[in-house]
Amino acid sequence: MTFKLKRKKKIEKLLNKNMVVTIEDLKNTLNTDFSKTIFRYLKEIGYLTSYNNAGRFYTLPHTPKFDEYGHGIMKWPPSLNLGHLNRQYVP
Repeated sequence: MTFKLKRKKKIEKLLNKNMVVTIEDLKNTLNTDFSKTIFRYLKEIGYLTSYNNAGRFYTLPHTPKFDEYGHGIMKWPPSLNLGHLNRQYVP
């Protein structure tokens, strides 16, 4: 397995395990300080970002469910403290 493929698999594993992650979580997983590296992998994998909090949260496209208006409906992990964040995702 190539270095690039290993890193991509690490990100996929993290997103599948945690459902919702931050850029810092992704940077720690790949042991990098560069956001551009993370976004390169996310673009290949496909991702959604949160509508609120300046797109701080990331998830895989198959994780949230959408209603007829396109609003994301998702059960958040109990360990995730989102405060007043609306539970919406936009593609």
